[in-house]
Amino acid sequence: MTRYLTVLFVLLLPPSLLAQQGVVPAQPFTHDDSVILASYQERYEEQQALDNYREASHFLNEIAFLYWNHNYFREAIDNYSRSLKLNEKIENESGQAMLHNNLGMLYADVKDYEQSLTHFQRTLAARKAFDEKIGIISAQVNLSVVLNNLGRHDEAAIGLEEALTLAREMNDPVQMRSCYGLLSETYEKAGDLKESLRYFELYRTFHELIQREEVAELQQVIKKEQFQKELVEKKAQINEEELNQQQRQIKQIEDELLQYDSALSTLADRLSKKELQLQLVSQQAQIDSLNYQREQQQAAIKFAEEEAIRGRLFLILAFLALLLVLGVFVFLRIRKINNLLLQKNRLIAEQNHDLADNNALKDKLFSIIAHDLRTPLASFRDALDMISSGALDPEETRLFLTELTQQANNTSALVDDLLYWSRAQMKGIEALRKSTALAPVVQEVVGTLSDQASAKKLNVHQEVPAGLKLPLDVGIMKVIIRNILSNAIKFTPTGGDIYIEAGQSGDAVELRIKDTGIGMSDEIIDNLLNGNRANSRKGTNNESGTGLGLMFSRDLVQAHQASLHIASEPGKGATFTIALAV
Repeated sequence: MTRYLTVLFVLLLPPSLLAQQGVVPAQPFTHDDSVILASYQERYEEQQALDNYREASHFLNEIAFLYWNHNYFREAIDNYSRSLKLNEKIENESGQAMLHNNLGMLYADVKDYEQSLTHFQRTLAARKAFDEKIGIISAQVNLSVVLNNLGRHDEAAIGLEEALTLAREMNDPVQMRSCYGLLSETYEKAGDLKESLRYFELYRTFHELIQREEVAELQQVIKKEQFQKELVEKKAQINEEELNQQQRQIKQIEDELLQYDSALSTLADRLSKKELQLQLVSQQAQIDSLNYQREQQQAAIKFAEEEAIRGRLFLILAFLALLLVLGVFVFLRIRKINNLLLQKNRLIAEQNHDLADNNALKDKLFSIIAHDLRTPLASFRDALDMISSGALDPEETRLFLTELTQQANNTSALVDDLLYWSRAQMKGIEALRKSTALAPVVQEVVGTLSDQASAKKLNVHQEVPAGLKLPLDVGIMKVIIRNILSNAIKFTPTGGDIYIEAGQSGDAVELRIKDTGIGMSDEIIDNLLNGNRANSRKGTNNESGTGLGLMFSRDLVQAHQASLHIASEPGKGATFTIALAV
């Protein structure tokens, strides 16, 4: 039993804590790493001289990470400690929590477990202050490793039980498996083999469950890759058939041109023979005139010469005119053929572009269906299996049912957005506006999302004048407001605020939805306003999402002949402003 647990917990320990066991040896710096280290050191000194503590802290963290990555633990501790002091100056609580966590792991690497315990305790306090459930679980796991090394197994077990409770509330099988495994190790070290075996069996059950889910997901990926391969082969076959058809058309055009050239040559030969026959007739007339009418010789010769010249000039002019007509005809024919080829090439290019867009749309739909619909359904199945098997007590069952209800609501909203968005992509969006009061529309949407806001203890402030009316497509506007407000709830920490305001601004009415959440980078904002790729991020309570809702809201705002503006910075919330024509 002990031998199996040892193998198990080497796998469970984070990489930084493996170093204390002597698993990862120290590694010398490469030339490239030395150059990078010198560059970070120079940038740190520049920012420190400018009193830019945030940037100076950033470069100290990069330096510490390089040392840590090569297992120079003392140098890494020194740089992280200096960075911690700078973050304390600028009161960056999130940065302090991260640095305490890193220092805790580093002190564990050098087996200074008392220092490690202090830093992990501060990390845990910060994670609890921000109500970061994943962070709390991670901190409790790290604390349990240190407490076990200090022989304080009872305290380690209490912390792990707290982490297990959070993992159950989140319905996170991976975190639950880790907690079961570490609890088994803790009780084994404490000498309670019965409890150790009980938790090991739970660990093994969850491990097999996760493996089955990963195998099923892998099978879905293989099916998707096979489907994409078949699409590529089909597309290549279609392109090859179109190319062969174009080549046959070009060959037909070339044959027609050769026929035109042959016709021109034959016509030229015929004209030359006719001219020669006329000359012979003229010469014979001159000879007859000399033999029988000598007195009229000069007049006959002059007349014959004039007739011959006029005839030759006429034939030459007629030949040139015919050549000109044929040349113009051939030129117009070739130009027409070239225009037809150009139109066909443009049509092929448009068809290829449409095919690429359709493939991208199908890939996105398959990706969303495979991940964001399949995951909650799998959770429903696993949770129902556990409830039906009687493995949960009444309180745990109540928590599971509450979580399942929330997931069902989220999945239903996702299906609505997915169907509405896919239908809009294929058929277009047409806004049917009529004069409507804005306040009741906002209140109805806020009401549908009140449970989600209440679950995170968020304060939603509405300041929309009751008498404010403007032309609206009520259905489209509800979808827009619901997606933006749902996004604000997802990315605003517990206890935060959300403001919904509206007012006249020139010839338009501006509707603003502002939150005190984690904000967005310029890259994410640019992709939302101008791109075609959704941004998928976890919420502050680890809520799942595809980013499809905001991208769809952008398209709906445009269809409503309105404009959307986003103002945000990481860590400073976000403001969505919709300018609606009056």
